Amino acid sequence: MYYGDFQSWHDVCEQFQVEVPEPDEVLLAIYDQPPYEGYADVIYRVGEQYFWATASHCSCYGLEGQWEPECYSREQLREALQRGLHFYSLEDDEGSRIRQSLLEQLA
Repeated sequence: MYYGDFQSWHDVCEQFQVEVPEPDEVLLAIYDQPPYEGYADVIYRVGEQYFWATASHCSCYGLEGQWEPECYSREQLREALQRGLHFYSLEDDEGSRIRQSLLEQLA
């Protein structure tokens, strides 16, 4: 599930300027860049653990220096996705569709 300016795990590492081995599964990697800003979410699984890295920037910078994924169990990740708004930078209801798809994958 690569969206926006992320087309592969290589793109994720390049934009964040990190060297991270490709995970067992990428549930979501999205980098949206509306004018003068950027927003990224990367959700992936290694073994039984899930990780979620988020980042944002203005037009002067990129994602570098913001790779700080948080670790979740499957249930914790579901609960986090069910709370609040996520992927709000996307147009229309695409963010809601992506969120729903993730919740279904984690069911």
